[in-house]
Amino acid sequence: MVVSTLGEDFARRLVSDGLPALDALDYRRAQCLGHLLRHASEMAELQARGTSRFSLQVKGLLQDVLALRALCYELANSTFARRRRDLEQRLDRLLAGHSTVTDNERVRRRLRKHRDQLLVCLYEPSIEPTNNLAERELRNAVIVRKLGGCRRSDAHAQAHAVLASVAQTAYRFGVDFTALVTLWLMPGAGLLDLPALFFRASPPG
Repeated sequence: MVVSTLGEDFARRLVSDGLPALDALDYRRAQCLGHLLRHASEMAELQARGTSRFSLQVKGLLQDVLALRALCYELANSTFARRRRDLEQRLDRLLAGHSTVTDNERVRRRLRKHRDQLLVCLYEPSIEPTNNLAERELRNAVIVRKLGGCRRSDAHAQAHAVLASVAQTAYRFGVDFTALVTLWLMPGAGLLDLPALFFRASPPG
């Protein structure tokens, strides 16, 4: 489903929540630090004081990564690089350890497995540190599914997916959706030449 939606030649980074099924995809990825932070926080709350040290260390590290990412355009390049290097070293020390607590080791193995995907946002400013944006974009579709009882056929589902995608793209371009659809349905509009339609429907200035 992911490949059929994004295509085999998808060349951008996929920010994911660590779903194991995604490991088989041949995409450049980055882990959602929000999911990891929430999991570490929940573990720390449930664990006894003697076993929560690792969870708290992971939580603190991720919070520091997010804090540094928020300053990527404010700090001098040398300062940002130094602080990023410090976080890299902290992460590697954390992953090099070992614990007899099963849950801690499970998380450590997961972090080791995705080591190269954890700090991507500190090297590529265009990459968000979490997938919150994607989840917010899906929220309306989830609400429609919940209230409407889903679609009666694959054709209806596909039609809704196309219209919802175009409507959201229009919103992001600052284009009136009604104006866009009006142009879309006009004779000679072409076969879904959406870039041209967005240009024609965009407000001047």
